Amino acid sequence: MTLPTGQVFFAYPGSPPLLAETLRSSAHKVEVRSQVTCTTWEQLKVDGRVMINEVLRAIDSSTVVAAEIGSINSNVLFEVGYAMALEKQVMLLIDNTDTRAIRNWQELGVLSSIGYTGYSGSSEHLSKAFAELRPHERTDKLWEDLLVAGGVRPREPRTIFYLPVGTRGDAGKTLDRTLLARKNLSVNTADEEVQGLAPLSWYVGQIYSSSAAIVHLRAPSRQRAAVHNARASLFAGMAAGLGLPTLLVAEEGFEPPLDYRDLLYIYPTAKQLGEHATRWLDELPALEGTRAVGRKKLTAELPRFGEYVAENEQDALADYFVETGQYEAVLSSTSSVFVGRKGTGKTANMLTAAESLAVDKRNLVTVIKPSGYELEGLVAVLTHLPKREVADYLLDGLWRYMLLTEIASSAVREAEGRPAGIATGSDMDRLRTHMEEFAGGADLNFALRLERLLDELLPGLSDLPEGVEDAQAWLSGRLHGGALADLRAVMGRALRDRQRVALLIDNLDKAWERGADRELQSRMILGLLSAVGRVEKDFRREDAWRAKVNVTLAVFLRADIFDVVRQHAREPDKIKTLQVQWDDQELLARLIEDRYEAHRGGGAIGSELWTDFFCPEVRGMPTRDYLLWRSLPRPRDLVYLCNSCVLTATNRRHNRIEEGDVARAEEDYSRFALDALRVEGSASDDLDDVLLEFAGADSAMPLSEVMALLEGAVSSMTAEEAFSRLLRANFLGIEVRQGEFDYPVTDQGEKKARVLAARLGVKLHREAYVAIHPAFRPYLGVLDAESERSDDQSSSSGSDVVVEG
Repeated sequence: MTLPTGQVFFAYPGSPPLLAETLRSSAHKVEVRSQVTCTTWEQLKVDGRVMINEVLRAIDSSTVVAAEIGSINSNVLFEVGYAMALEKQVMLLIDNTDTRAIRNWQELGVLSSIGYTGYSGSSEHLSKAFAELRPHERTDKLWEDLLVAGGVRPREPRTIFYLPVGTRGDAGKTLDRTLLARKNLSVNTADEEVQGLAPLSWYVGQIYSSSAAIVHLRAPSRQRAAVHNARASLFAGMAAGLGLPTLLVAEEGFEPPLDYRDLLYIYPTAKQLGEHATRWLDELPALEGTRAVGRKKLTAELPRFGEYVAENEQDALADYFVETGQYEAVLSSTSSVFVGRKGTGKTANMLTAAESLAVDKRNLVTVIKPSGYELEGLVAVLTHLPKREVADYLLDGLWRYMLLTEIASSAVREAEGRPAGIATGSDMDRLRTHMEEFAGGADLNFALRLERLLDELLPGLSDLPEGVEDAQAWLSGRLHGGALADLRAVMGRALRDRQRVALLIDNLDKAWERGADRELQSRMILGLLSAVGRVEKDFRREDAWRAKVNVTLAVFLRADIFDVVRQHAREPDKIKTLQVQWDDQELLARLIEDRYEAHRGGGAIGSELWTDFFCPEVRGMPTRDYLLWRSLPRPRDLVYLCNSCVLTATNRRHNRIEEGDVARAEEDYSRFALDALRVEGSASDDLDDVLLEFAGADSAMPLSEVMALLEGAVSSMTAEEAFSRLLRANFLGIEVRQGEFDYPVTDQGEKKARVLAARLGVKLHREAYVAIHPAFRPYLGVLDAESERSDDQSSSSGSDVVVEG
C-alpha cells in the first residue's frame, strides 16, 4: 500500500450545503487520487462545534491549504491569510460556473495577482486539477516572493498596521484620533481612499514590518461590507500567522466569524471603542528584533519601481523625482492653486518642494495637511449661518486665523530646535509668548487649534445678531480680530529677516464627503482660497505697525473637487490655477527609468530597463509604448502597472516580464484604475453604476449611442452632465481627428475637444466617436480595436507646460 505524502487542509464555508458537499467530496477524491492526507474543517468538530485552535493547528501541520473563496467568507479568508504568513502552499478555489463567485473574486481584488483554480462545481474536476498541479510538491515560497516584491524591511518596534473602516462615522474618527494621539507610535495605515486597493505585496510588506495590527470591520448593513470584511479578515489572518498582537473591532450587531472571535472587540459606542483601543495600546509590548527572509533577492532579480503613493516613501522621493514645470512653479511661487487629478503627483510636488526649500535655512517651510474630520466640523458651523455674507466673513476670518497661527507655530518650533534656542526678550520670544496667550501655544497642532476655535463658536451662534454688519462685528470678537492684528505685527518683526516663508496646504479632499452639501463644502474651500490671497497681500505691506515678510502660500487640490468649487465661486475666472498633468510620454517613461536607476544603483542605465527586463513587444507594440498607452497619464498609474508586471512575473518564476505577464498585470491595474475612479467620483454624484453600464461595450462608439446609454443609467443628473464628468475623469475620450481621441483634463480642454469633434463630424458626414480609455477596458471586458495600438498614441489636451486657468 502506498502511504499518503503531504497534508492538505480544506477550508470552505458551511453554506450553501451543495458547495460544502462538493468540497467534502473533493477532499476524499484528492486523498485517493494524489496520495495525500486531507483534512476538512468539519472533521475538526468537537461536540458539534469547531474550535478555532484546532483549525489553526491543522493549518500549522499542513503542506497545502485549499480554500474555496468564491463566497468571500471571512473565516476562510482569515485562514488563507494565516496560511500565507506561515509560508504554506495556498490553492484558491472558485466554481467558475458561478457568476456571483466570479464577481466576488473581482470585487475582492487583492488576491488577483495569485490567481485561482476553477473547478466548475465538480469534485471530480477539482481532484483532477489538484493531481495535475501537485501543489504539495512545490517548493517555491509565495510569501517570500511577495515580501521581496513589496520591499523587504525589518520589523519596526511600536509600529501598527492599521486598516481603517473606510466610512466617515464617529467610531472611525475616534479610532483614527486615538492612534494619531500616540506620539511614540508609528502607524502603517492601509487607507483605500489614499492607496486605492494596493497590490497584495504592499499589504504583506506593511504587515510584515509592523509589530502589531488593528483592523476595523464594517457592520453587515454598511456599504460594501462583505468585500471590506473579507479583505480585513485576510490581513488579520496574516498578522495572526506572524504572531503579531492583533485587535479587530466592529460595531454592535456584528456577528463575529468563529476564527477570530477571541481577537474581536464589539463596541456599543464610539467612546467605548476609544477607551478599549487606548487600553489595548497601553498594554502593547515594545517588540524588538527583526524577522529575516531566507532569500533577499529573487533569482531573476527583477526591477523595483517604488511606491505609487508619494507619502509612502517620502524619504526616497528625492532620489527619483522628475522635475516639471509645475514643480518649478511651486519653488518660484508663481501660482498659488495647483489642481490635478488623483495620482498626478500633487503631493509629490508638495513634499519635494518643501524639502528643497527647507535646505536653505533662511527659509521657513510650513506644511498643513488637515484630516477630513476637522474640516467637516467647519462645514457644520456653516449650516448655522444662513446668510452668505456672514458665512463668508466667518470663513475668511477663521482661515486667516488658522494660516497665521500655523506659520507662527512653525517659526517658534523651528527656533526652539536650534542649538542656541530662543533668546529671552527677542522678537521670536515675544512671538512665542503671544502664541501662548492667544492661540494655546506653538505646540498645539492644526487639528486641535481648529477644534478649539469651533468649540468656542458653536455654542454662541444662537446669539448671532440678525443684521449683516452686527453679525460680522460679533464674529470678529469671537475670531479674536484684535489679537489677530497684534499677531500679524509680532510676526512681522520676528520673521522680517527670512528670505521666504512658504506655506504648503494639501489633503483638502479629505473633507469632501460623498452625499454632503456641495455648496457648503465648496464655500469652505473658496474661503481658504480667498484667505490665502489676503494673507499673501497683507504680508507684502509695510507701515508703522507691521514689517514686510515674503510669505507665499500654495494650495494643492484635486481637479474633480475644483470643478465643483468653481461652480459656486462668484468670480471663478479670477482664481489663478496651474494644472498638474502629464501628457508628455517621454517624461512619464523617464519617471519609471529614474525609479529603476535609484532602486537598482550601481550605475544602472534607465533605458536598458525595457530591453533587459521586459519582452520586446506586447500585442504588436513596443512594450514601453504599450504600457504608456494602456495606463492613464499619471505617475501613480504607470508605477502601479509596472509593479504589477513585476509581481506577476515573480509569481510565475519568470526571469523577465513576458507578454503574458503584462496581460495578467493589466487586468489587476484596470481594476485598480476603476476603483480609484470610484473614490475620486465621490467629489460628484455617485457614478459607480454608470461605469458598469459600459461593461462589454465596444471600445469606441458613436456619441449618440453613448448618450443613449447614459440616459438610461443616470437619475441624479442629466446625461450631458454625466458625459462631461466622464470626459473630465478620462474614463471617456472624444474623437478630435479621424481615429484619434482626446482625453481632456481642463474646462478649456473639454470645450476645445468638443469643438474639434463637431467639426470632424461635419467634415466626415458622420458623428464623432467616443472611446473608453484603455486603462479601464480589461476590467470591463471591453476589447481593444487593433488600429488603436499604434505609434500614434491617443492624445490629451494640456501638457507639462504651465496652463493658466
